[in-house]
Amino acid sequence: MKNIFIIIFALIVMSACEDFEDPIAGIPETDLFVQFGANTPDTVAAGEGGTSQTVTIQSPISFQEDLIATITFTGSAEFGVDFDISADSITSGNSGTKVYPIVSKDANGASILVPYIPAGGNDLITDQVDFDIDFLSDGITDGDKVLEVALTGATGTTTSSLTLAGGRGPIRNDTYINIADSDCPANPSEMEGAYTTTESCGGDFTFTSNMINASGNQITIDNFGGWGAAGTNQLVLTINPADNSITFDDTEINGAASGFGVPAEEPWLARGSGKVNLTCTDAPEVDITFSYVRQSDDQVRVGDCTHNYSPE
Repeated sequence: MKNIFIIIFALIVMSACEDFEDPIAGIPETDLFVQFGANTPDTVAAGEGGTSQTVTIQSPISFQEDLIATITFTGSAEFGVDFDISADSITSGNSGTKVYPIVSKDANGASILVPYIPAGGNDLITDQVDFDIDFLSDGITDGDKVLEVALTGATGTTTSSLTLAGGRGPIRNDTYINIADSDCPANPSEMEGAYTTTESCGGDFTFTSNMINASGNQITIDNFGGWGAAGTNQLVLTINPADNSITFDDTEINGAASGFGVPAEEPWLARGSGKVNLTCTDAPEVDITFSYVRQSDDQVRVGDCTHNYSPE
């Protein structure tokens, strides 16, 4: 009878074991590795200024101490220009205090704390941390970029001899990200037309302006200031296609009808610079910051003025 109970018990144990899939079946085995989580895709399609990509670093086996994982950055994407990384605070398993998990980061890669989290229930993976890859908008038309983030391994924080490989053998240790350029060069020939102009200059005003005479990388604002007639007070904008910045020469503006008390015989100059705000799918808006300068003595008469031009 005793032998029968032993056989039945063995069958129950074997059946229970079959309920749990071996997490590293078919993979070259090592007990000492960290990996990217299953929620971290091998390839990512992203865009400048778009949604961040969350990456998870896991230790399938807990070593009952915090780990420091190492990742590297390679590719054409530039750290601090095209991307950055960030994370929320976590609780250190070593100290029990809140800590920021990104220990260090630079153009070559980062060191990230993976906290020891005591296992509960049937947890198979206990120790893990999330961080975000943030995609930055650089305002420059510089084409798509590629970023490879590789998990190279980890070390213990209290056991100096504890060294872990990066990835489950050949998998779970790389993610490849294509970052699409969201900046498009402004095309003056496509910018002609009427614009609602919002002015802040000694008060707030709204009027309609027209952009005309596009040629090459230039376009003209007709009736700059909104107080003259069509064909007067024209300001020629030069647009740099690399970053859509705007420059313009000091331009004589007849302000006699402006309400600023400018004598007709003493015109002002408009002096400043600007920017075309444009994505690859939206119509361009133009922002200009400028001052009115008295031509006779080069003194600023009205400063810190802005115009926003929105297509009608």
